[in-house]
Amino acid sequence: MKLVPLDIRQKEFSINFRGYSKVEVLDFKEDVASVLEELISENKELKSEIVSLKDELKIYKDIESTLKQTMISAQQIKDDMHRSSKKEYDLTIAEAELEANRIISKSREQVINYQTEIEDLKRQKSIFQKELENLLNSHLNLLNTFHGKE
Repeated sequence: MKLVPLDIRQKEFSINFRGYSKVEVLDFKEDVASVLEELISENKELKSEIVSLKDELKIYKDIESTLKQTMISAQQIKDDMHRSSKKEYDLTIAEAELEANRIISKSREQVINYQTEIEDLKRQKSIFQKELENLLNSHLNLLNTFHGKE
């Protein structure tokens, strides 16, 4: 049976010859009805507060879920950036090694070219010296021949 304050206030009791004091019963009914009204009002407030707190809790759970997703996304972005920078680092190193090998190869070619050029110059010097020596000998012979005729 559901009891509301109005039910308590309107409740009538049968009166017997030596029954309870009517004033005391009416005062008690009024006190019980007042307490019940307060409890019903408090119950409504508490139910309203529960609904409000549930809504607030849902908001916080949504925020928590969003934060978790954000952290997961941030971790994935960090991991992606790490992988990307590692690839970029590896690519830079590979390009640098390739460039270094190209420079070394070019330097070796230049050394070979310089060595070849030096050898050619040495041969030309030797030829020039022999030709000069022959020319000088030839001129010396001519001079000797001219001095001998005089």
